[in-house]
Amino acid sequence: IVQIYVTDCGNINKVIKKKKVQSLGLIEEAEKCIEQVQGPLGVAVKEKMHSVLHKNPGLDCLKLIRDAHCEMNGVIFPAELIALDIANMKFAPITSVEVERSFSRHKSVLRPNRRSFNFENLSMYMVSHCFQDQDNQNE
Repeated sequence: IVQIYVTDCGNINKVIKKKKVQSLGLIEEAEKCIEQVQGPLGVAVKEKMHSVLHKNPGLDCLKLIRDAHCEMNGVIFPAELIALDIANMKFAPITSVEVERSFSRHKSVLRPNRRSFNFENLSMYMVSHCFQDQDNQNE
């Protein structure tokens, strides 16, 4: 499906290939490009894009913080954010790499060769993996 739209919207290929520091700009450019695509498949791709982006409420918060750092006027932040949080999010990534790593690490428990785990062994396994990140940070 994406290849069909590359021909319709030549900019999307350029957008994907750009190595931007500002990842939110990349998302917004791809969003604009997909909005311009016509036809029944275009409608399906637009709906999918909107559903994925609206499932991530943190993305809107990151856009607000980016706008504040770019000194755009009229930015209203959610009440739970304090000034220190906003300052610390200047270089916030928009990916959830740490979460994905932890899920893949814990997914190893479900492998077929782990069927003989009893609760005690499982708890030791989980504790050793939970403190693995802490040991790496202390080094």
